[in-house]
Amino acid sequence: MVEFFQDFRTPDGLIFVDPAMADGGKLYAALGPDFPQAMARVCAQADILVPNLTEACLLTGTPYDPAPCPQYMEDLLKKLLDLGCRQVLLTGAEVRPGEVGVLGLDQTGRSFSYGLPRLPQSYHGTGDLFASACVGGLMNGLNLERSARIAARFVSASISATAVNPDASWYGVEFEGQIPTLLSLLDQARQLAGPV
Repeated sequence: MVEFFQDFRTPDGLIFVDPAMADGGKLYAALGPDFPQAMARVCAQADILVPNLTEACLLTGTPYDPAPCPQYMEDLLKKLLDLGCRQVLLTGAEVRPGEVGVLGLDQTGRSFSYGLPRLPQSYHGTGDLFASACVGGLMNGLNLERSARIAARFVSASISATAVNPDASWYGVEFEGQIPTLLSLLDQARQLAGPV
């Protein structure tokens, strides 16, 4: 992947990396202990890097803290930038007490955070869903912060919709019914100058 990114990078291209390899303090069982170091080399090529807390810790060699303080997360964001990526979003982060969302930082030092009330439910695939919706915002000409806000709202709406469905599958979030919400958020963001 590193060679691919180096060979095919273009000035107007975007390399968006979600290092989907871990969660809950643990590397996925199918991956070996050397995988995070190899993934860090891939992440160094990213314009935008989007790990969760566990992935961020593994990429930077930081001991995992399931209840990190703000300084810990700020230091973690800086370590992720030190890998070489231009911008980083830490997903699933506790933004404020009772709020989960995303923390962002870029190489210029510009930072942002966006949180929504923590939901009691947890489903597989929400990180993938966030990354997909965020890329959708970027491809619609929105900046990273606006795209991340939209993605967070879409994921939250999808989790809420899944939670109230008595027939919901145990293996993933039901996002399909929330696609109109995503499209509406994207449309609003393109039309309005203010925050989504």
